[in-house]
Amino acid sequence: MSDVLGICQDITEQRQVEQTLRAARDTAQRASRAKSAFLAAMSHELRTPLNAIIGFSDLLADPRRLKQVLINLLSNAFKFTPENGQIAVTVAVGKDSLDIIVADTGIGIPAERMSEVGMPFTQFNDAHSRRYAGTGLGLHIAKSLAEQHGGSLDVDSQPDVGTTVTIRLPRTRLTTIRELLAG
Repeated sequence: MSDVLGICQDITEQRQVEQTLRAARDTAQRASRAKSAFLAAMSHELRTPLNAIIGFSDLLADPRRLKQVLINLLSNAFKFTPENGQIAVTVAVGKDSLDIIVADTGIGIPAERMSEVGMPFTQFNDAHSRRYAGTGLGLHIAKSLAEQHGGSLDVDSQPDVGTTVTIRLPRTRLTTIRELLAG
């Protein structure tokens, strides 16, 4: 009879560590892919709004800047208003001001989020679903441009009722508005 010698070692703990490391690596790779996709989307989405931001200091009475405000407001109205909803644009000339009002029957903004209106990168839909594309810069740019013209941007909104955005500009900007509407 020959002698048999054997060594037995429990590697259960080593296998568990390896499994944990593989899971961590997979999670890190998914996060890296998500980050890359996010940065690619943000890079694309930011190009146009950033061009408007860069132009703030150029020509404050430039009709193109006011047109950008209207484009941003109307874009939001169309984006957040359902198919059978309504969008109205009104211009009212008062004693001291010129009001441009964009009203819609869209999804609205919850009252608890109204303090965030006009803040950069703010979106009022569920960030996880990303049901509505965009960067959250539209109202921020519109507000900033209105203020650069000596005006203001006010928002009145109710969920499932709609949103009314009022751009109030000093009446001295009326000439610029006429140029905008003419051209």
